[in-house]
Amino acid sequence: QTLGIFSRVDIRMPDAGTTLSERTIQVEVDEKDPGEVRVGLGVNNELLLTFRGYLSVSYANLNGTGRGLHLRLDPKFSTEPSISYLENRTTLSYLEPYVFNVRNRGRVNLVRDQRFSGYTANRDAIILEENSIGFLLEKDLSRTTKVTYTAYSFANQLQFNRRTKDTIKTQNIAKTGPLIEYDIRDNPGSATKGIYAFLNAEYSDPAIGSSQDITQTIHFMKTNASFSFYQQMFGKRDLVWANSLRGGYLANLSNASNSGVPSQESFFLGGRAPIRGFAAHDLERIPNPIDLGVPTLSDFRMTSDSHYYLVKSEVRFPIYRNFALGPLGGVLFYDGGAVILSQLELPDPYRDAAGIGLRVDTPVGPLSLELGFKLDRRLLQVGTNGASDIRESEWAFHFSIGTF
Repeated sequence: QTLGIFSRVDIRMPDAGTTLSERTIQVEVDEKDPGEVRVGLGVNNELLLTFRGYLSVSYANLNGTGRGLHLRLDPKFSTEPSISYLENRTTLSYLEPYVFNVRNRGRVNLVRDQRFSGYTANRDAIILEENSIGFLLEKDLSRTTKVTYTAYSFANQLQFNRRTKDTIKTQNIAKTGPLIEYDIRDNPGSATKGIYAFLNAEYSDPAIGSSQDITQTIHFMKTNASFSFYQQMFGKRDLVWANSLRGGYLANLSNASNSGVPSQESFFLGGRAPIRGFAAHDLERIPNPIDLGVPTLSDFRMTSDSHYYLVKSEVRFPIYRNFALGPLGGVLFYDGGAVILSQLELPDPYRDAAGIGLRVDTPVGPLSLELGFKLDRRLLQVGTNGASDIRESEWAFHFSIGTF
């Protein structure tokens, strides 16, 4: 990936070892085939079984200039009967390698996305359809540090009922802001040592295209930060202590009575990625609709400010190196975090879980099977008029490809 349009780069100094003060640097490169087609498949248990795939077609060196075109299709299908919808994402991207005649990369992304976004009060699936355009500038400050500036992005979003096809909500979200990344991991796919950190800031305002009408005003500022570090234990490459610290701040900047940050831009935890041991459905999100006093998460708007913090820690250890699919390992983990809202005092905001898992290091990435147990299982709602109490599950099983 770091070689870009080349298949080989060789840099030599023929005068090495001499006393010459002016020396020759010899650089040899071989260009790879600029046309490339890739396919991939995956599965996880987010909602029963969820099957994912992608098809990527790209041409990375138009007319020998380094300019590129990239088309990617990402279909996704969940076996959850209430959804039963072929989610899909189509991305068309253009790369300009020398913006302002220097090594600033420019990208234009066109995206059409249709994805499951929660449930209505009647448990009908909500589909979010989004059409967006983004203009980005990228700069490698060094081998380890990269800056991406979203000069402008605009997304038109439509939520509709999967069963009735009725429109639930429409809105526009325009954004601008930087992303700074620092990466010294030995392997981005399955790190055993090093650090990965990022800091992201976004600003949205009706002045640049976000919605402002009689029903809604979208004007907010949002930041996210993450620091992940990986340490080999006792000098063994397959015995690793991995940790990740994350946090963010979100503020509604409008004083209008109809203002608020939409739920899809608000902070939520739960599910495999943030806190293992919590299932992916709404009632095990952190916070959940009962905590927020809304029928569904899509009805929630963040009207003041909020922040979140999250810690993930795990020890990865070897079990059997000669397993058929690849080296087999185990993992012991702990995840914990909280979402704090100024507009509402949430009960028991800090939630955590611990668990065990198996990992198989396959050619397409680590295959993960993890079982997480809530350490503070909650009664969400006391049943009335003969109805049963609503209580969180004791545990959740997660199956996917990839690790943090």
